[in-house]
Formats: sequence, structure tokens, C-alpha cells
Amino acid sequence: FRHLANQGHAVMDIDYTLAPHTTVEGMVMDVKRAILWLKANAEQFNINPDRIVMAGQSAGGHLSLLAAYTPNDPTLQPSENDGDSSVHAVISYYGPTNLVSLHNDVQARFGRITAGQVSRNLQRLLARTGNQVDSLNGLAAILGSTPEEAPDLYRRLSPVTYAHADCPPTLLIHGTDDFLVPPQQAQELYEALQREGTAVAYILFPHADHAFDASVPQISPSSQTAAYFTERFLALLLAE
Repeated sequence: FRHLANQGHAVMDIDYTLAPHTTVEGMVMDVKRAILWLKANAEQFNINPDRIVMAGQSAGGHLSLLAAYTPNDPTLQPSENDGDSSVHAVISYYGPTNLVSLHNDVQARFGRITAGQVSRNLQRLLARTGNQVDSLNGLAAILGSTPEEAPDLYRRLSPVTYAHADCPPTLLIHGTDDFLVPPQQAQELYEALQREGTAVAYILFPHADHAFDASVPQISPSSQTAAYFTERFLALLLAE
């Protein structure tokens, strides 16, 4: 953040309500509240409200994509806030894009392992990004159902569902050895956006795990490289 700020970018580090205190829809609305607040206060911070870029890691990447691809969608727009919640671009570091396939993948990979073992591994990985998972069925627990029970809900909360030609420019960063969110998640969204003609870049990091950029980022080669590609993506947006 300091590095980007030193380059002239204004960085707003936001938070959102976690489960079980809200739904995923509520989390997306929190993100959009931040977008609308920043636009309303753009003059105070000397920023261009038409140049806002969403970015996030893991669950934050998922929420950033979902918010960026559903501007002013009444089902995901905070009712107390008027205004345009669209953004200029979006960056996702290893964020889920298809909740159905993510749920099925977790079940397939860990179905024979006890929930306690999986929980400890997931807690260890997710602690780096501030997220919490309490069991093997963490995603179903957060959404309140499985894909079989609520297919429309899973589809509605999957960013890949909204891939279309008018999606904002997108940067996807993922590791090949991601323990929690397989790189196929980013690959699927990348291919869907390409088919629609959306500007999208997909950077795959060999042997990188989930939250790879959060481990000693000042000296980590992969973290520094991810930061470089993020800078280049922002520079291309400014060059427009």
C-alpha cells in the first residue's frame, strides 16, 4: 500500500462484516458502500471517482470481482445508498470465481479426511488473510446450504456468472499450488471474459500457494513479482 501510495495512487483499505453476522450478499453491499462513500468524498481525497479500482485477496478478491461485475444490481446494492457503484477495474489475488465448482472441489479432495484435520489446515492458511473457516463444509456453512440445495444462490454469488463484454478490465493473480482455491477458478473466469472480449490479464505463479504474497512480502520474489504486475496493470489503466 505504501509503495502504491508513493507512486501517486490513493489507497483505501476497507473492511466488511463477516459471517455469521451477515450474508455474502451483505458483504458485497459493504464493499459497495465503500465505493459509494469514496465517490461521495472524492474531492476531499483529491481522487477521480471514475478511476476507482477494486482489489482483494482470497475472499476479498471474490467480493471485489462480484462487486465490480454487478454495478447497481438491485439485489446486491445497499438500499440506503444512492449513486453509481461501478468501478474502473478490478484485481483479484486468488479469489474464488465459481462457488459451485469450489464447493465440489473441496468435497472431492478432502471428503475422506476428517473435518478437524481440514479445519486446522484451512485455519492455518486463511489466518494470513484474516478469514475463518470452522469445518469441512465452511462454504456451505456460510451460504446456509449446498449447491444441490440452492443452485441459484451459488450461481448468483459466483463472479463467473456475470462475465460479459461490459465487465471492467480485470487482473487475475493465482498460484499453481493453491491449497484452498484451485487455479482453475481463475482460469475459468479468464476464459469466460476472453470469450466476451473483456480486457483481462491472468498471471499464474508456479508453485505458489494460497496467500503467497502475504509471507515476508518485502523479500519474497513471488510477492514482489505480483506487486510488479499489479503496478503495470494500473499503469496501463492510466495510459488509457
